[in-house]
Amino acid sequence: MASKDRHPEKSTRSTVSRRGYLRLGAVATVGVGTLAAVDEYTDTGSAGAVSTADPSPADSEIGGGAAYSNDVTESDATTTVSTGSGLKTALQNAGAGDVVWVDSGATIDMTGESNIEIPSGVTLASGRGIDGSQGALLHVDSGMNGESLFRSSYETGVRVTGIQLRGPFPGGYFDPPEDPDEPGYTEKESAGIFVYNTESSRTVEIDNCHLWGWTSGAVRLGANANGGTSCPTGTHVHHCSIHTNAMEHLGYGVDLLNGDQHLIEYCYFDLNRHCIDGFGNPENGYEARYNIVDDRTVSHAFDMHNWATNHGDRDVAGSTISIHHNTFRYTNEVEGEPDEYRDGGPQEYIKIREAPDDRCDIDNNWFQYKEKPPAGTTGGDQYAYTQTGVSSWTNMYESNNAFGPEEPAADIGAPRTGNGGGGGGTPDFEYNDDVTAVDASVDSHDKRSGLQLSVTNNFDSKLNITDVTIEPANAAIDELSDHSMEEGKWLSELYVDADIQDSAADINNGLSLPGSIDLRNDGHDDSDRRWAVFSPGSTGELYLYQFENDGSAVDMVGETVALTIDYYLDDGNSTTGSKTLSLSP
Repeated sequence: MASKDRHPEKSTRSTVSRRGYLRLGAVATVGVGTLAAVDEYTDTGSAGAVSTADPSPADSEIGGGAAYSNDVTESDATTTVSTGSGLKTALQNAGAGDVVWVDSGATIDMTGESNIEIPSGVTLASGRGIDGSQGALLHVDSGMNGESLFRSSYETGVRVTGIQLRGPFPGGYFDPPEDPDEPGYTEKESAGIFVYNTESSRTVEIDNCHLWGWTSGAVRLGANANGGTSCPTGTHVHHCSIHTNAMEHLGYGVDLLNGDQHLIEYCYFDLNRHCIDGFGNPENGYEARYNIVDDRTVSHAFDMHNWATNHGDRDVAGSTISIHHNTFRYTNEVEGEPDEYRDGGPQEYIKIREAPDDRCDIDNNWFQYKEKPPAGTTGGDQYAYTQTGVSSWTNMYESNNAFGPEEPAADIGAPRTGNGGGGGGTPDFEYNDDVTAVDASVDSHDKRSGLQLSVTNNFDSKLNITDVTIEPANAAIDELSDHSMEEGKWLSELYVDADIQDSAADINNGLSLPGSIDLRNDGHDDSDRRWAVFSPGSTGELYLYQFENDGSAVDMVGETVALTIDYYLDDGNSTTGSKTLSLSP
């Protein structure tokens, strides 16, 4: 299948695994169905004919809406507006700390407007999900000559939350008749929000928004360096419904032109050309987690371009990419009618178009209708992920993914339902996927032989950690031993820093691995023999020290440890549970 790429101003990474090699041998057998073409997605959309219905799941925090809890409310507003002119004036006059609130019942035609500046420190908000509201609807009904509706250039501390933004082509897949190099093409381009600044930290937040119908991208972030401007912007895009941004050559849900401090999480994606794409320069990367990619696509979902194809100075596909705990549902692309590029053929979920400068990790995802690439290949569009421009996997690492329609464990893929902490429609004890190997400097070696991670109690009652089981994947790691007679962080084999009650387990003569720790009976006679207790909604840290092989410290970078945490809830029902984490620092 031939495929056009993005136009030149915008516009494919593998030793396989240093984390045990990208294990490509065993291939699951799944049925690969055909995605039937849907008429409304083969025609150019018109704003007046398209529903404002939000396709994101109503019973999940993924995609935002009613289940989202971090709302800005009208009572927080500095200024309330209900018209386009009022909105522009309010933003022009706003300063850091102000909240410009758009009336939740307003529908505002913004056609003809572009590049409305959101100043530093300003929040633009409406009431999506509050008391049944969809939030204010701001719509544009014709092309924008390559501009964006909202822009925030060189600004920081900006937040856009609770708003609906509908672009000029909301009806489905749109393949403009013009070639990208022809004059009529640019006028079809449009973007919802374009933010770029030189802050690499996550100083921009876009959350709980419904974004669709944009041709360049619903959200565009950063500025590339090949024109002399380098803006490695950092952003947090989360709990948004981002769909039907499906223009050929462009069509991005989240378009990352520069910066590697981008976190995209708890978003619902459907019918984008790429849900997330990266420009490819060596400062470009992202972390994507807890997202759902639904069953319609125009091309592969998550992407990183080759910098050289975008006029960069070398073949590289970005910097650091982490794709974990996402669920991917489509099989084939939509079929254009007539169209020589979109023929309904298979599309991979993830495509990395050369070697990342650092690495790309693909972990704990649920690939519902794609197989694992077979050994000796670098994937292809019929498989879950692929790497192009290389002869073998280079700086690509994979672990603990699920392939096929059978539902995996709750900690693989995006949260099924509920508050985003776990599957099954109930709250959960959540691992925050932040394990770090640490040289605790309490011994004389330079090995990173300790592990540190955080967990969050998403239940509505107090949670007590009662037992912990530790099982390294590497059998040579045979002991956890702190060599200290004291108790506490890095002084015990296990230390849990919880908000209500901390706990330390100091094992006589160390713990043989694999092994389990009973926090109330660790074999030590000191007084710190108690469960760790977390209040509802609280986050705490776990510290494990130190991992050894025959008495010698082991550097844990690149190792994998299965950590099973047993817990008891103070909910009046004596509820117990268990959570197994795969730790791969």
